[in-house]
Order: sequence, then structure tokens, then C-alpha cells
Amino acid sequence: MKLPFKSRMGIRGRLIILALGISLGALIVLTLIQAHVTQQALVEREARLLTSAAKLTANSIDDFIAESLDSVRSDAQDPALARFLALPADARRESSDQTELEALLERGVLRDALFIASYGLLDAEGRNVADSNRPNVGSDESGAESFRAAIRDGLPHVSTVAPISPGSRRLVLTFSTAVRDAASQTVGVLRLRFYAQCLQRTIARDTALLGPGAFLVLVDQGGRYLAHGLEPRAVGRTVALDSPELARGLSELGSAPMFTTHLDLSAHGGGGEQKVAGTKIQRQTWRVAVVRGSAAFMAPVYEQLRSAGLVALGVAVIAILAAVFFGTRVAAPILRLTESAERVARGDLEAHAKISGPREVQALARAFNTMTGQVRETLEGLLVEISDRTRAEGAARESEERVRAFIENALDVILVLDGDGKIMYASPSIERLLGHPPSWVIGSNWLEWLVPADLAAARERLAEAVNDGKLVFEQLRVVHKDGQQRYVELVGRPAFDVRGVGGVIVNVRDVSDRVRAESERAELEERLTQARKMEAIGHLAGGVAHDFNNLLTPIIGYTELVRASLPTSDPIYTDLAVVLEAAEGARQLVRQLLAFGRKQALEVRPLDLGEQVRRIEKILRAMIPESIELVLELPPEQIVIRADASQLQQVVLNLVVNAQDAMSSGGGRLVVSVSRAERAEPDAELELAAGPYGVLSVADSGQGIDEHTRARLFEPFFTTKERGKGTGLGLATVYGIVKQHHGAVTVTSTQGVGATFRVYFPRSGDAVPATRSVPPSLPGHGETVLVAEDDPSVRALVKSVLERNGYRVLAAEDGQAALDLAHQERGRIDLLLSDVIMPRMNGRDLRDVLSVLYPGLRVVFMSGYTGDALTGLGGLDGDVLLVPKPFTPDVLLEGVQKALGR
Repeated sequence: MKLPFKSRMGIRGRLIILALGISLGALIVLTLIQAHVTQQALVEREARLLTSAAKLTANSIDDFIAESLDSVRSDAQDPALARFLALPADARRESSDQTELEALLERGVLRDALFIASYGLLDAEGRNVADSNRPNVGSDESGAESFRAAIRDGLPHVSTVAPISPGSRRLVLTFSTAVRDAASQTVGVLRLRFYAQCLQRTIARDTALLGPGAFLVLVDQGGRYLAHGLEPRAVGRTVALDSPELARGLSELGSAPMFTTHLDLSAHGGGGEQKVAGTKIQRQTWRVAVVRGSAAFMAPVYEQLRSAGLVALGVAVIAILAAVFFGTRVAAPILRLTESAERVARGDLEAHAKISGPREVQALARAFNTMTGQVRETLEGLLVEISDRTRAEGAARESEERVRAFIENALDVILVLDGDGKIMYASPSIERLLGHPPSWVIGSNWLEWLVPADLAAARERLAEAVNDGKLVFEQLRVVHKDGQQRYVELVGRPAFDVRGVGGVIVNVRDVSDRVRAESERAELEERLTQARKMEAIGHLAGGVAHDFNNLLTPIIGYTELVRASLPTSDPIYTDLAVVLEAAEGARQLVRQLLAFGRKQALEVRPLDLGEQVRRIEKILRAMIPESIELVLELPPEQIVIRADASQLQQVVLNLVVNAQDAMSSGGGRLVVSVSRAERAEPDAELELAAGPYGVLSVADSGQGIDEHTRARLFEPFFTTKERGKGTGLGLATVYGIVKQHHGAVTVTSTQGVGATFRVYFPRSGDAVPATRSVPPSLPGHGETVLVAEDDPSVRALVKSVLERNGYRVLAAEDGQAALDLAHQERGRIDLLLSDVIMPRMNGRDLRDVLSVLYPGLRVVFMSGYTGDALTGLGGLDGDVLLVPKPFTPDVLLEGVQKALGR
């Protein structure tokens, strides 16, 4: 009778079968557990890797948007843009800012010439006034989102991706910001257009870095592809058309680290299931997602399961063989293998099964050791991943330290302020700005370092940044440790939600040198405007004086002729003297106008400055009241200058009259002095060269001159006297005469003490000539005089005076008529007496033509305006004789006789 198989097995056989069962069971359980653990680790790692890749790409896009906004904002601060927009449309083409604006736009395009569509400037109505793509100039962009947002908010703006024009398939991304003038008023918009392919470039580049089986997509808030790592043609297509799973997962991004989708990627060698992880763009409502096939990262799990299956199969075979060929030699090795399996189950992965016993048992031991080796390799891979993550964290710390180094070594000051203005952080450059180290400044309130007058503006900007979250700009003044005020420009950006900041980031730039240069430039422009105004009024005064001289000439001439024909006892003789006195006053007024306008022809010769003052001493003492003490301080030696004697005396008289008026209420002391001065360096403000000077000083003890009056002292028609008591030409005339003599005049005054005027004339090394006596007028001997004068009354007077004194006169109304008379005259013409400015032909051209017809012809010119009109006629002491209007008959005859050599 056979016993059952179970009964026929001994205890050792049972133990061996039990050991095989435990080993096989442990192997299967351990393989399943390990496969599950590995799968979870791989999924978590894949989620982190995909999320990190998406964040890196999102950061790249954010950086691109930030850099583009910064570039546009920086370019918009160029003053040339505001100046160009302030010009009328027809004046912009000829503006000097046109070239600078075109260069700025060209530089902007060159930053990324391949992907920039255009760079343009819009006025406040949205019309394109300048553009790197010239066909855009003149187009109306007032309806564009980029224009409306920049005008509305006054802040840098990035628009949504939209067609470049209605109906176009080309998409563009537009950056824009407001252009402000010096008063911070919005005058236009600067906008930069990128082709949307610039986003595809970033996505394609980062897709190439991910390796096979993975790609990136960029989706906007409307669910459209903005960029696709595998299919660029998908740009603009709705995501839901490709995969509703992908569209739904992207809309719920952030609720789960990773989700699964099933895209048909067979054309690209991909499988049917993919894992997707992504993140959002900070500066736009866009999403970046990384898509990777599940098989690409789950291969280790599948491989492990296949290996485990093979091992399990081998164990099963061994178990069957062990049951058949069981023996004493097999039991012990199996027991040892069981012990090793138990050690592995307890976590000792270094445990190895000893290879001994029958070959089947040895195979089982080797399979067991292979399994533990695979588990050990998997754990080592996890350790490597942990090491990589540690290195990445170290790289992040290194990047943080690099940024800190940039901030701490920047010339601009970086501050972090809390909502009340308390300084929470200050970069080391604060010491250059305030004279105190950061440790001294941190903890104090930023408002404490400002000039009191700027506190209100600073509080307002801080409130805008804290309460409204605005990007703020302002120019303020801070007080340095040494007490000096420094101008700074601030840009504040709220960053309360940024980890590690929690306040307002303020960039402070010292612009003291620039503000000082702009102030000096404004001062120079003011001086140039004043000089141009004086020049314009001078031209007007010269023209009025010219016409007035033509009116005075017949009045004085005929009055002299009539007066000479009357006995001195005749009452009319006395009346005519009054007429001459009035005419002489008018002539002096004309001389003042010409002197003020620097148009008076000067008879310049060497003069002793002190002697000229001494000659009019009696006039000075007669004109000032007895309550004023006149003191002359004149040197015994000569101080020689080159000047017109009458003009020099006019300067002295006007300065003395001005000093007298300053002391008219209670008298005082008036000192007129002459001295020498040496200037070692040129004086740009006074327009004086280095060298020796003679100085005329007029000092009074009046009430002095305040700053406002002193600034306008030499302006024409400016007077502090009551209406009807002053013309306002006295000091303006002095200024004109002095400038015509290449000199300068200065004023020093103290309120309640008096004022001192100092006039500087360049000294001359020439000797003062002896005084000559004026010979009496001699009658003519029938000499022929050709007279050319366009004023009928002056022409009649000259003809009458010359004919009465024995001259034969040919009179013409202008140069052309005089030339016709010369051609008709068969005899000799001894003298040409001509006006300078005449219609048809002026006096200079007439002289040149007649000099050919009559070689050796003598010439005398007459003119009521002898400044620019005499250019090219030679000097007064050369071959050109001038009889200035208005003139008396004796002066006219003296000039004619001098020209004829009598």
C-alpha cells in the first residue's frame, strides 16, 4: 500500500518546499513593491523635471518681456522724443531731433532685427509720426490695445498676441509705453512690435534641449497655441481641437503637479499616452507646458517587471525540479537562500545568497542575487538624482550671490522701503550719495534724508506705489553728510508679494551733474536770447535814426542858411536859434539811438581818458545841483585809449546823470575817477580779452540798486523814473557805445550805500595827436559836383548850399540817374557827392562805375546810417570821406573842400 505523496516526504523535503515557497513569494512581493516604489519615484521625478523645464522656459519668456519693456521704457525717456512730438507736423522733418529719433528707432530694431516687425512713435492722437518700417508712418493706431493702454495707464504695457493687420495671418506681440515731456505730461506712445515667431524660437530651442519624446507648447488665455515645439504650423490653432484633455488640463494648471493626455504623436515617433506638467507666465496670462511620452520615463519599471518575471519563472522551474530531485544536499542551500531572502525583506540589500549545492539551487541563488543587485542599482539611481538636485540648489545659491554682487557694486543706489518709508535695505553705494554707510542708514526713514521742500512729492509717490501698486518716478533732492544738496532720480516698483523683499524696490540715481549742466545751459540760452533781443532792437533803432537824420538835415541846413542871412538883432534870428537848439537835441537823440544799436560810425583816434573827462568838467558841474558834491580823481599820467571823443563824453554824461538821479532826494557825493587795470585772464562773461585796460568809474552815495533792477539795467526803454521823466535809453546807450569800443561795463551796488559803474576800455600804445584848428570855409571856383541823393529835401538843400558857394551842381534822385547825367556831361566832373543807400543803384556801385569813366574822381559820401551800410567802403580816415547826417552847411562845405584838396 502506497502512502500519500505528502506522507512520503520527509521533514527536510517539506522544509525545502516551504523555503522555495517563501523565496518565491518574497521575490514576487518584493518585486511588486519595488516596482510600485520605483514607479512612484519616477512619476514624482518626472513631474519635478517637467515643471522645472516649464518654469525655465516661462522665466525665459518673462525675461524677454521684461527686457523688451525696459528697453521701450528706457528709450521713451529720451528727451528727443518729447521735443519731436512738441513740434508742429510741418517742422518735424527739419528738426535736429529727427536724426536722433531715427537713430534711436534703428538701434531698437537692431536688438533683434530678425523678429522685430517695427519700432514706432505715436503722437497723443495715435497717429504714427516715426517708424523703422516707413510705410507705417502716418497710419492711425489709436484703436490699438497697445496705444490705449499706454495712454490710459501711463505705464509700460505688453499686449496680447494679435494679427499685424486685419485679416493677416502674421501674429505680432506689441510692447508700448507713454512718452512724457519735461512736465511729466503724456505726449505720445513709443511702441515695439515683435513677430510672434520670437516666442516659437524660445519654445523650439528649449524643446531641443529636452531630448527625444518631449516637447514644449505655449498657450494664451484664449486657448490658442502661441508656439509649438513639434508643429510650428499649429500656432494660432485652438488647443481643444487637438486634445480636449490637454485644453482642460492647462485650464486647471496648478491643482495637480502633472496630468495625463492622449495625443496622436505617431508622426513624430511617440506613443499614445503622455504626461504633461506646466506653469503660468508671470507677466501674461499664458501657460507653458511640457509634454512627454509616458513610455520614455516608465521604461525602467517595465524592464524591472520583465526581469522579475524571468526570475519568477526561473524560481518556479527550480521549485519543480527541487520537488522532483529533492535531497539532503538541496535542503541546506535552500535554507540559506531563505535566510538571505528574509534579510533582504528586512531591508538589508547587501545580503547575498551563497552559491552552493546542486546547479538548480545555485541558479536560484544567482537569480536572487541578480534581483537584489537590480534593486540596489535603482536605489543608487535615486541617490544620484538627489545629488543632482543638491548641485542645482548650489547653482541657485551661486546665482543669488552673483545678483547680490551686481547690486552691491552698482553705481545706482538700491533701496527697499516699507509702506511708511522705513529703509529695510540699502546697497553700499548709499555711502557715496549720503556720506553714511548702509548700516547707518538702514532702519531710518527715507523721508528724513530729503530736502523739506520735496517731502510732499515724495510722500505722494510712496503712497501711489504702496496703495495703488504703481511704478513711480520722481526727481528729488537729498542732503549729503557735508550739507550739500544732491539731485536724484528715483524709480520705485512695489514688490510686497515677492519673497524676501516685502516692500517697495527703489532705484536711486545721482543726477546732480546733469541738473547742474542743464541749469548752466538754460542760463546761457537766456543770455543768448537777451543778446538777440538787443541786436533786434538795435537794428530797429538804426533804421529809425537813418530816416530821422534825413528829416533833420534840411531842417538844420535851411535854418542855418536863413539865420546867416539875418542880422543878429532881428527877433527871427533868436527864434531860429531856438529851432537849431531843438534840432540839435533831436540830433543828440539820434546819436543815442545809433550808439545804443552800435550803428554809429565812430571817428576813433587815440585819446587821453583823463583829459576827456577833464574837458567836460564844467559841463558836469553845471548840470548837477549844489546838494551833490562832485569829485574828480584823475591821474597825472596819460591813460591812452582809442575812442570817439563825442561818444566817450556821452558815456560820462549819461553815467553822471544816472548817478545824479539816484541822489536827487537828499544830495550826496559823486566821484568820477580814471585808473589803470590789468587782466591776466580772459573774462567770458564780460567778453573781455586779457590785457591792459583804462577804467572809468562813476560812484554815487544814493540808495543803491536792487537785484531785480540790476538784472534789467541796460535794457532799452527800461526806467525806474516816473512816466514822462525818462526815456530808458541812457544806460542802454552807454552799453551800446562801450560794446562798440570793444569794452565792458559792470555795476556793483549795496542797498542804502550807493552804486559804482566801472567802464573798461582797451588801452592803446599810440600817442595822442595834437589838436588841429579848423580852417574857414572857402568859396568854390566853378568845380562840377555830381550830387546823388534820393531824399528831395536833402538834395535841394545840398544843391542850394553848393551853388551859393560857387560850385556847379548836377543833381540826381538816385545812383542810376546820376550815372545817366555823367554820361550826358561833356565836361569834367570834379567831385561825386552821394548818399550811401539809394534805390536802383547805391553809392558804392555808383562810385565804382564813375571811377572808370573819370579816373581820379574825388568822392564824398553822405549817410544818416553809417554802420553796416559802409561795409566795403574803407575806413573813415582813408580814401573815403563821410559827411554824417544831419549836417550844417559849414560841415558840408568843409567835407567838399577837404575832398578837393583845398
